[in-house]
Amino acid sequence: MVEHPRVVPFARRAVENARMTKRVQVIALDILTHPLPKGFDLVLISNVLHGQGCRENRALLKNAYRCLNRGVQIILRDVLMKQAGKNSNWGALFSVSLLLHTPNGRCYALDEVRDWLHQARFSRIRGPFRSSPLYFDPDSILIAEKR
Repeated sequence: MVEHPRVVPFARRAVENARMTKRVQVIALDILTHPLPKGFDLVLISNVLHGQGCRENRALLKNAYRCLNRGVQIILRDVLMKQAGKNSNWGALFSVSLLLHTPNGRCYALDEVRDWLHQARFSRIRGPFRSSPLYFDPDSILIAEKR
């Protein structure tokens, strides 16, 4: 598991509480400034895209592609709008909120994120899937493969 260095103590505690220390290693790394280690069987990027700009997200997905073994998947979980320029009320409000807290973040559209995945060489992109049975959870999931 790769986490930002400030989050590592919390992630390690969660892994210990789940009694998974023999199966899960927590690695401290800033994913926006350092390459990811190679050899992963799965990459989950959860609620990261909306806090970054397009350029950073494209670089992150290319970095994720390089770190994955062949034949495995990336899972993206984030607030995604159905179509660029056609914001849902929630997506529009979320984007305005992000203007206050991030230099380049915003709520991205599915077609934008799918394009980034294709540019990073991922294939078989599936989704969006609901990330939760809760009706008010705006997050979606996309799954793609490295062949």
